[in-house]
Amino acid sequence: MLEYLLWRVGSLWSGISAADKADRRAKEQLDFAKTQFNTENERYKKREEERLEANKQ
Repeated sequence: MLEYLLWRVGSLWSGISAADKADRRAKEQLDFAKTQFNTENERYKKREEERLEANKQ
């Protein structure tokens, strides 16, 4: 019985640890996606400004 309880606690701890790692990875991916979105948005704005400037001339 004690072995079973220890196994269950170990299993629970392992599950919590895996979930924590997955959560951290998801946050890192979200941060990367936000950075990438902002970078692409800035590039788009610059191209749009260049296009508008070229159309004025």
